[in-house]
Amino acid sequence: IYVRKREGVLPVVDTLPSLIRGRIVDATGRPIAGATIGIKGGPRLMASSTSGEFSLEDISIPVRLEISSIGYTSTEVLVRSYDPIVITLSIEQSD
Repeated sequence: IYVRKREGVLPVVDTLPSLIRGRIVDATGRPIAGATIGIKGGPRLMASSTSGEFSLEDISIPVRLEISSIGYTSTEVLVRSYDPIVITLSIEQSD
């Protein structure tokens, strides 16, 4: 059996959905319970646990997450790997 590389053929990339895990914290590193995490433009939403942790299953990367919590400035994060992430929210400044 001979195996030759074909020119112009892209390698197979694993695009199977998987698990994104993370933690939502404030600027001091304290967990933010009840923060809302969602996929931008999608209907899926979830809340962080009392320890600020969350997990989203069956997600293909890259994906943009939207994170919000009362009293904090909302943010978006582009996730490019399945490594656990820590997202820091800043206290919302009132005018």
